This record gives sequence, C-alpha cells and structure tokens, in this order.
Amino acid sequence: MWINKREYEYLQRELAFYRAKAETERERADRAADSLIAYLGASPISDNAVKKERDAFAEAKDAFEKQQRQVWEIYSEASEETLSPKEEPEIAGKET
Repeated sequence: MWINKREYEYLQRELAFYRAKAETERERADRAADSLIAYLGASPISDNAVKKERDAFAEAKDAFEKQQRQVWEIYSEASEETLSPKEEPEIAGKET
C-alpha cells in the first residue's frame, strides 16, 4: 500500500500534534505528582522540579557564602579597630 505526498504530510502534522499533546499532558501530570509529593513532605521527582530545586539550592548556597564573607570582613575590620597590635587587652588577674 502506497501513500501519496499529501497524505504523508498530513500524517506527519498529525503525529507532531499528538506528540506535543502527549508532552503537555506528561508535564501536567508531573506537576500534579510533584505537588502531591510536596504536600506529603517529600522532595519532587520530575526532571523540571528536580532541576529547579537544585538551582534554588545552589543560589541559596552562593547567597549564604557571600553573606558569610561579608560578615567575616565586617568582623575583621571591627576587631582590627578595637584591638590594634599596639594595644593589649586587659586580662583580669594579670599582674603588671
């Protein structure tokens, strides 16, 4: 059985339509499953949600490290101002 070019192109378009429809439904089902799993307190399982979770974790980690560096810089500057090498802090019970 042979098909002509017009029928072939029609079948190709129909195939592309149903592939897109199936992909859309799969993504919708993944979102529904992820929301149910999140409701139960577990981490997501779909590819998109896992990628978003990893990205969010990486951003939070970077922000935390940046904040830690800023706190360390502020602390070092403050400690240098309060305790310069010329000044020695008084220690209780130390005899001079």
